[in-house]
Amino acid sequence: MGYETSIDLYEVHVTPDKLGDVREAIAAHKCGKGQHHWMVGSLNLGPGGVLSWNDVPVGKWKFHERFVTQLAAWCSRGWVAFWSREGDGAAWAYQLDGTGGYQECSARRVAALKAAATRRKNTADAEAARINKRGAAASKAARRDHS
Repeated sequence: MGYETSIDLYEVHVTPDKLGDVREAIAAHKCGKGQHHWMVGSLNLGPGGVLSWNDVPVGKWKFHERFVTQLAAWCSRGWVAFWSREGDGAAWAYQLDGTGGYQECSARRVAALKAAATRRKNTADAEAARINKRGAAASKAARRDHS
């Protein structure tokens, strides 16, 4: 029996030579003509060739290996985590090795990597806002002094 599942993709980077293939595969699936795993149609290809999940509900399904195998063939790195929404706490994940393969890893590791990246971004954003605020205050004081 399959799981009602959510999916996290973290730092899943498509190799430059596979970008065209990935674009075509995603577009074909969205038109109902895809030849890859059905989940390919729920991917988004972002700037820099980063893949993300389209946040569509996955529903119940059994086999994810074909999907992970396809990502591994296209990507230079990244992590894919699957989280059961059934209340049983099941979670599983894979790290793409950049050579067309993948290995099983902890879904908690993927969550920790994403959380650390979010904290770094939030800290950097807060620092940039603080610097901008300080710069604006200095400019205002300089204008006031020259008046």
